[in-house]
Amino acid sequence: MAGSAELGAGPRDVRYVDPDPRISGRAIFIDNGSTLLYAITEKGVANLWTQPLNGRPGHQITNFALGQIASYDVTPDAKSLFVARYQVASDIVLLRDTTAQQ
Repeated sequence: MAGSAELGAGPRDVRYVDPDPRISGRAIFIDNGSTLLYAITEKGVANLWTQPLNGRPGHQITNFALGQIASYDVTPDAKSLFVARYQVASDIVLLRDTTAQQ
């Protein structure tokens, strides 16, 4: 088919991106495919970052102080960001029988 945009047909603009080794989870394309959005977990806290595909460095776009990111996505109109987060909390309680002879 002339003029078709079939996958695997015709020349492509191939770009290699050196991924940040701290990426946790998936990376998605945003901004009409010109940017990657991904999560990075540092010191037990996850935040979202963007990486332009034009060679500029990535930068952090959220500033959460606690918790992990379960899922994230951008609305079809690219005006809103969805982020589902969670935090794991645990408490330890030590019970001891103080009436027992030792």
